[in-house]
Amino acid sequence: MIEPSVAVLLNANAKRVSHRVHGVLSHVVPPEDIFLSRNRRDARTIARAVLARHYDTVFIGGGDGSFVGFVNEIMDSARGPESVPRFGMLKLGTGNAVADFVGASPARGDGILDDILRTRAGEIPGTYKLDLVETEGKRCPFAGFGIDAAVINDYSDLSRRFARTALRRLTTGGPGYAVAITAKTIPYYLAGKGSAEVEIVNAGSPARRIAEGGRRIGPPIGRGEVLYRGPCNIVGCSTVPNFGFQFKFFPFAGKEPGTMQLRVANVAATTVVANLRSIWKGKYVDEETISDFLCDRVDVHFDRPMPFQIGGDPEGYRERVVFGVARPPVEMVNFNKSLRQ
Repeated sequence: MIEPSVAVLLNANAKRVSHRVHGVLSHVVPPEDIFLSRNRRDARTIARAVLARHYDTVFIGGGDGSFVGFVNEIMDSARGPESVPRFGMLKLGTGNAVADFVGASPARGDGILDDILRTRAGEIPGTYKLDLVETEGKRCPFAGFGIDAAVINDYSDLSRRFARTALRRLTTGGPGYAVAITAKTIPYYLAGKGSAEVEIVNAGSPARRIAEGGRRIGPPIGRGEVLYRGPCNIVGCSTVPNFGFQFKFFPFAGKEPGTMQLRVANVAATTVVANLRSIWKGKYVDEETISDFLCDRVDVHFDRPMPFQIGGDPEGYRERVVFGVARPPVEMVNFNKSLRQ
């Protein structure tokens, strides 16, 4: 039996990527199969090398932003879907929504080494074809407007501001998100500045509105029909349940292949504060203020610019975007035994 060839792509800017991690990985992966990227130019060069060497599996070391960057560079450089390798995740980033979804091991201990060794030995539960959201030419696990994007922008600003201070540990990772939410995002929304009018039109296959437990509400919504029109402070699409840190914002994502979950909400900041725990766990239900849909393409148009994020990275402000399910899906190394297709 020929051992599958494996490459490791590391984002030098990721939270847990360090010289120590690089050294540990070199014990199980030949140095020529470990690639380190510091910027987009590096990522593009690495993508071309990966495709030229025909690796069976490419592990990405970093968070969701690293996943988005490397996957897009590789798929944009590939001659066709058949030349795209299988992807795996090493949980080395700040937000690890994709890594959590496919059951990647924690970074502590020998978890990341075990994942690589098990993959080379063919000892994984299986693979998973992960649909991705496509918007503005990028493939990503999630993207959106409103509170979620404001949180990401606020977190980015906070962590950058205190990066070289004694408060760094309190303003990065999970604690950093908590501080950003309570100190910046919620006060902004309490001041009534976070809502806008939006119209969302189905631009693809018939969509369905869904509710608690995944039950369907009403008839299918056809192409060209309005899914939602009115005030909101959140519009997001995702193919994975979590944003990261186990924040289960899209509880119905991944339930039906070829679809993404669209969530539209107009939840008051006071309600968010009072129900943050249940919202974080994906258990908060209010069909009057939260509308969920399974769809494959939508056109979103606001009456004013709103904060926008793609794959957990701040993207500034937009008034209009189209979200769609990317084709083809990507094949992922899957350690999550409960994840089936």
